[in-house]
Amino acid sequence: MRICAAAGSLAGALALVLTAAGCDCAGCGADGTIARVEARRGEVERDHADAVGDWARAAEGDRLRLGDGLRTGDDGAATLDLSGARLEVEPSTEIRFQAEGADPRLEVSSGAVLLEATDEAARVDTSLGLAELERGTRVRITAGPGGPRLRVEVGAAVLEEPGQTPVTVEAGETLDEEGLAAAEPEGGEASVAEPPAGSGRPGGSGEGLAVATRGAVDRRDGERWVALEEGDHRLSEGTRLRLAERARATVRRGAGSVELAGRGEHVVGGPDGSLARVVSGDARVTAREAPVTLRVPGGVIVAEAAATGDVASGAEGTRVEAVRGALRVREGGEERVLEAGQSTRLGPPDAEAPAEGAPAPDGELSRVDLTLAAGPLAIVHAPRPPVTVRFDVTEVCPDGGHVRLRRRRALTHRLGAGTSPYRIECHGDADAERGRIVVLRDRGRARLPRTPPTSIIDADGRNYTVLYQNQLPSLRVRWPDAPERGPYRLRFLGGSAEEARSARASFALRSGRVREGRHRFVVEAGSERSPETTLRIRFDNAASTARILRPRDRRFAAGEPVEVAGIALPGWSVLVNGRPVALDPQGRFETRAAAPAGGALVIRLSHPHRVSHLYVRRPRGAR
Repeated sequence: MRICAAAGSLAGALALVLTAAGCDCAGCGADGTIARVEARRGEVERDHADAVGDWARAAEGDRLRLGDGLRTGDDGAATLDLSGARLEVEPSTEIRFQAEGADPRLEVSSGAVLLEATDEAARVDTSLGLAELERGTRVRITAGPGGPRLRVEVGAAVLEEPGQTPVTVEAGETLDEEGLAAAEPEGGEASVAEPPAGSGRPGGSGEGLAVATRGAVDRRDGERWVALEEGDHRLSEGTRLRLAERARATVRRGAGSVELAGRGEHVVGGPDGSLARVVSGDARVTAREAPVTLRVPGGVIVAEAAATGDVASGAEGTRVEAVRGALRVREGGEERVLEAGQSTRLGPPDAEAPAEGAPAPDGELSRVDLTLAAGPLAIVHAPRPPVTVRFDVTEVCPDGGHVRLRRRRALTHRLGAGTSPYRIECHGDADAERGRIVVLRDRGRARLPRTPPTSIIDADGRNYTVLYQNQLPSLRVRWPDAPERGPYRLRFLGGSAEEARSARASFALRSGRVREGRHRFVVEAGSERSPETTLRIRFDNAASTARILRPRDRRFAAGEPVEVAGIALPGWSVLVNGRPVALDPQGRFETRAAAPAGGALVIRLSHPHRVSHLYVRRPRGAR
């Protein structure tokens, strides 16, 4: 197998440009086969390029060609033969073979794959760099919101990025955007020790909470961690659990439950009657007949009867979302109620927060990453939130003022990942203007889209929203319950777009044919007509506007001039530390700049009709 050409990640997905099964860097073999399903278990489905999204059961021997996709369920897995290499597709993973110019490309949009170079050496170009894999090397690559992660299981991989020193990743080591580190055990890879007597093995007796585990879950025993077998346990209240990635632990009491999911630490039970306490990581709380209490960093969540809520907790704070029913969220002395579909964020404890009503002095937060003019909306991309932002209110408040954010009144605020609404309050003025700042945990290294996205819309009476980044989307409109006989006509009510005709109950609309905005449409065949369907096409304000190639976050000294380079989308202008930088015809930019004393290097992307995006790069030693 030979993997060639350029590749990268997009919105957390990992992309590998590859050549296999008779392909070379100019394309595939005569029958177009890129991969063959060698083995499968559990739920495994595939679709075809001409019917994307029409998933059907995948069978052993199925051949995948350009545009085809494959996905696995929670209990599914598949092995693909790439002619000289093997690709193991893990549970809860979706992949697709796309085109990178003339080359086939494998996109891993979720989950993880294990790539093994079986017959000869392989070259993999990822957003982490160009990886050289020797024969016999096995590499596990995980795609997710935090960016790709590469872990060498067997052998070694040498990764090289232009302008950087090559990095060798040995077996057992992990490389991500933040650098090289020894790998921790993944879910299912940790050794399982025999639990000691009284630990709550299945079938045991004794008091405690019922806890069902799956994957690598450890319990704290004094100064050491002891692995729990997969299955049912009885654990005493106060037991601390550590979960590896992809592991699960479900705590039950009566008809209520809390599911702890993925890498994190948690405590079972609590003195206040809570079912569990989240130290870090994700959880889902479910109450059936009676309320269930879950303690989280920053507050307490009470799920009312017949309610379900999701929790994601990390260093930047805790996000709480009501999935079904109502959640009561307590933070300090305040309590608010979330209905289904609503969410809130409990900020990390703010040691610098002044007493309510007292303005904070400017020197309260000594280090400032960036200064931002207070306004309706700004989006900050930071590899490692939180970030410290100083708000400039001079345009809104000529006589001075402050920003009220999470009960704190100051000009400088430390913000974790998420959306933070705030109010600009001017001295001596009872009126206040409102604004929002969005902090994204984003390294700014995702590949920018080169082609318009394609979305599938069914004429079924529902409401659809399609977000696009820099090019209006291509659309495929289908009528699922269409009569067998055509011809068919796609008609936009009110004339918001040109109608289309087809011999099939499916319409392919190129990018730009349907403009941004709200559209209502029907599909007709003779006297029969589909339900009226609503389509909204909106620009995605939170999507990346640039790919930052250099410098890496925290890889340079404060005050040291470093090379700043990247690629911007068409129509955007670039400022580095407030100074404009020229772009070449391909949108590339390059300059030299230094982070100001006590601050960060800031790359600002501006557009005449869009929200500004700021990419933060902090020097070594920055908090």
